[in-house]
Amino acid sequence: MLTSLAGKQTDGSITVVSHSMGGWLTAEAVRQLRITGKNKVFRRLHVILAAPDIDVDVFSAQLAAIGSLSPPMTVLVSRDDRL
Repeated sequence: MLTSLAGKQTDGSITVVSHSMGGWLTAEAVRQLRITGKNKVFRRLHVILAAPDIDVDVFSAQLAAIGSLSPPMTVLVSRDDRL
């Protein structure tokens, strides 16, 4: 979907906001964009994860594959969230 959207709208940023389990799906989609070399899409992403329901080890592995983003990924959490 992100690749298709980027192809139809060729300029500007693409902001993705996800919540809870959608955070895993978003992080995985961004990881797949990185490892498949979809850099034209990747460079336009602004990613916001709100209270992501992702295992911390899985998320760490996803972030290692994703590498740096500009702007950085935003992760919104609560003090009540557990690691």
